[in-house]
Amino acid sequence: MKNFATNLAVARSSDFPRTPRAAALVAPTAVRPAVLFALFEEGRPTASLLRALALSRVLDAELHVMRVLPELARVNALFPQNNVRDAVRTVERTLQANRSTREWLASCLTLGDDEAAVERFSIAHGNFVEHVAGQAAELDAVLIIVPPREGRMGRTVTSLASTSGVPVLVAREATHDETIVAATDLESEGYPVLRRAAQLGQQLDAPVIALHNVNPVSFVGGIGDAWPMMVLPGGPVREARSARLSQISESLPVDASAVIRNEVNPVDAILGEARRHDADLVVVGTRRRSWFDRLVTGSVAAQVVNRAKRSVLVTPLDDVGPLAVAPLARA
Repeated sequence: MKNFATNLAVARSSDFPRTPRAAALVAPTAVRPAVLFALFEEGRPTASLLRALALSRVLDAELHVMRVLPELARVNALFPQNNVRDAVRTVERTLQANRSTREWLASCLTLGDDEAAVERFSIAHGNFVEHVAGQAAELDAVLIIVPPREGRMGRTVTSLASTSGVPVLVAREATHDETIVAATDLESEGYPVLRRAAQLGQQLDAPVIALHNVNPVSFVGGIGDAWPMMVLPGGPVREARSARLSQISESLPVDASAVIRNEVNPVDAILGEARRHDADLVVVGTRRRSWFDRLVTGSVAAQVVNRAKRSVLVTPLDDVGPLAVAPLARA
């Protein structure tokens, strides 16, 4: 079986079930949609670039590449003699990044690929999320792709998805199995995470595992809410959610199966299921959260990005639009 990246490259773009925005963009009188590949300051992630190129083909989209460098040197009022030196260093760093990135792009896109992507390369300085989200809005991008990065990058990815309103793919090395694991909380109207996974699964002829986790324990207030007690959710709760998830899975236009897991930590449930199937892609959702919520409960999507060994697609769940409320029906 071909891996995920190979299938993306050979898939016919005319068969891809586009979102309303993408469909409008590829209408006969409209410009082509855009896929934005956003690079951090360091690295030349060739595998991620090739996956971005393959996805842009599937979407019949133009591939745009940008690299975000640290903020420009500020004027030093205390030691003005350093301003010229800092400015020269900034210009040299920018020119070097521009030259090396264009050479790298040209070397990767020499086999009849989208060589024009080299000319659609740009550099920005400053906050990564702000600049990438702004560029995505300017391009009206249908997808943002970022390479994996050393360290914890989950909060950056989820913030980018929420700020831009565009799905963000962390593109890692492909696995041997094309299975897509899509984690849903069964709360979002229209189940946008499952729908997004079904779109990819239908295009790639890849099965989808619709996953929902039921925490085996919960806490309820005791006397005067002073002594919380731990209880086990009854069988009817799991059965009801399992039946609901199965009904949704059967309506998806792709080979999909429903899986209910019972883990205290939903991240363990998602990654455990991905490992069990050697899945190539995990699809999760993210919502805008206050800093207090992030501090107290954390973000499941961010933790999945931080811990996953495979590609992760983070789908924004705020203002998902018509895609989320359209009826589910098997093609």
